[in-house]
Amino acid sequence: MKLMKLLQRLPASVVRRLHRERYRKPSWLTPIPDTHKLTEEDITTFVQSMMQPVLLAMFSKTGSLDAAQALQNLALMRPELVIPPVLEKTYPALETLTEPHQLTATLSCMIGVARSLVSGGQRFPEGPTHMLPLLMRALPGVDPNDFSKCMITFQFIATFVTLVPLVDCSSAFHERTDLTEVEREMCSTSAEFEDFVLQFMDRCFALIDSSTLEQTREETETEKMTHLESLVELGLSSTFSTILTQCSLDIFK
Repeated sequence: MKLMKLLQRLPASVVRRLHRERYRKPSWLTPIPDTHKLTEEDITTFVQSMMQPVLLAMFSKTGSLDAAQALQNLALMRPELVIPPVLEKTYPALETLTEPHQLTATLSCMIGVARSLVSGGQRFPEGPTHMLPLLMRALPGVDPNDFSKCMITFQFIATFVTLVPLVDCSSAFHERTDLTEVEREMCSTSAEFEDFVLQFMDRCFALIDSSTLEQTREETETEKMTHLESLVELGLSSTFSTILTQCSLDIFK
């Protein structure tokens, strides 16, 4: 637990320090001399040194929350070093049906790096192109038989949909001539957003169909199940409303 806390707090402290050195408004505090500021090389070396233990910590028995927070902060500094190895672990986890812990762990780490992934930028321009494949592959996680997988999937979908509006931009392909290769690819894939929303709705209705509780179990078990089910219902309704809020009018209708 102590080591996990260290893993989580080190990157957070470095991010705070970077912010103080580069982005904070001048104040009465003594300014940091340039000789003592972190260089680009320092940041890269730090992120590289952190990556191996953090990737190991992703699948720890105590949960992947600390690792997810560490990855979130590391991805803010060097997305090109952090996100590809996480994606490498996430895609196979989404394909395997037999290892639910692997799936929940990788998804919680993807939620952590979501903002750095979809914002792309100069360091990791191809980041946004992964969004739709990830969303599509995450859909089977809306599974009435596994509540923890269900909850993390809802959280995953809600996080990505909050960051990116679901609008079909494929028409921009013909109207604009100044798009980069990545932007052109994103415009053409955005046509699949509607398909994603419809498939998600089908999954939700299937979940609702199968979640009617049989009152044949013993009382304690039923109480426990209703608590889990109420959590899933909350996840379902909030994710659903997030998707509707972020949809274009056409998809919404």
